[in-house]
Amino acid sequence: RKVRSPLIFAHVRAAYPGMPVSEVNCHPFVYGRYMWMHNGSIASFAKLRRKLETSLTDELYNMIQGKSDSEAAFALFLAQLPNLHKRLAAAELPRAMAATV
Repeated sequence: RKVRSPLIFAHVRAAYPGMPVSEVNCHPFVYGRYMWMHNGSIASFAKLRRKLETSLTDELYNMIQGKSDSEAAFALFLAQLPNLHKRLAAAELPRAMAATV
């Protein structure tokens, strides 16, 4: 099968420690016009996960398909955006990233 694209986005990352490798846990994660990749791991993610997920709207919580820290971080980033469905000013993205980390 052939794939044609004007843009290719690829990245290789190790699995989160102790988590089995599965396709739903692999990034990039995509939601609407946003795509996310994360290199590294969130310290103590297993302990923080429940608290982080309860802060999400139903829309963002239901977006999560896997169990990775990267996908949870993406949902948290999206939660910082003022509107998920409108084109935002470029300055909104670093502000949302700073609020996420």
